[in-house]
Amino acid sequence: MEVNKEMDRLHETVQQHSVEITQLKMDALQRDHKIDLLTAKVDGMNLQFSELKNTVQAEGSKSREEMSKVTDRLWSHIEKMEAYDQAAAERGDELRKTKLQIFKEIMVGLFAATGTILAGSLGFQEIVRLFQ
Repeated sequence: MEVNKEMDRLHETVQQHSVEITQLKMDALQRDHKIDLLTAKVDGMNLQFSELKNTVQAEGSKSREEMSKVTDRLWSHIEKMEAYDQAAAERGDELRKTKLQIFKEIMVGLFAATGTILAGSLGFQEIVRLFQ
């Protein structure tokens, strides 16, 4: 009987170990399944990150191109404004020169007319004196 009790106890221990081993195997399978799921999620996240990275790079490139175009347009407008200011200054100089030229011509005309009138007046006085 002692042997039977010992055999029963050993049989129970073996059965308990069998249950524990089965449970450990199930736990290991569940853990492996969770690891596989997490690996798939990480792979998906890596793919999404790569797509996002490519999108950000493409958008950054487009933004730089647009900024370059805007900057070029602004410089073009600045250059046009500088040319306009230069032309306005030149027109102002030309206007001053034209005004001075007109003033000079008027003054020369006045002096010439005054001289002609004066000469005519002197000539008339001489003629009047000759006939007296």
